[in-house]
Amino acid sequence: MVIQVTWLFIFILNLLILWSTALSGKGTMYTPAGLIIWVFTMVYLPFTPQPQLTSILTWNIIGTIILLLGLVLLTAARIKFIQTGPFSDYSQPPRLITAGPYKLVRHPQSLALILIFIGISVARGVINCLYLIPVIIFFHWVESFLEEKIILEKKFPNQYREYQQRVGMLLPKFR
Repeated sequence: MVIQVTWLFIFILNLLILWSTALSGKGTMYTPAGLIIWVFTMVYLPFTPQPQLTSILTWNIIGTIILLLGLVLLTAARIKFIQTGPFSDYSQPPRLITAGPYKLVRHPQSLALILIFIGISVARGVINCLYLIPVIIFFHWVESFLEEKIILEKKFPNQYREYQQRVGMLLPKFR
């Protein structure tokens, strides 16, 4: 459990560093090192030694499906993000993206990372990581909320408010 708490601390520290540099204007919101730490923490944590549920093939299949869904969503969101055009800051595309996976949720990359973490945890049946899922979801929600309030609502004021009414933050809105 010490390893999980340590990695969770690194995860939270990385979130604070990313946002403090973004708010101070002294750096981009996402630096390559910050992204590496973020992804490494999300992917490495389920593989740390910890108690496991009995290995049931069903858990492995369900976890693998969730993991693949997350990887497909992450790939589609990154492709759509890159297709938006050249931009100097990793976090600020030149225009609001509302197509592709962004038509379903406003933060598909965060949702994809959550799905990847859940998929790996379920497939491996690691008990401690299953307890951390709500914490990981909470921190991704906070990160997404801050991105909306600090960056997106200021850069695209009217357009983003209308987009918020149509599309859910991390879960699709069903009409």
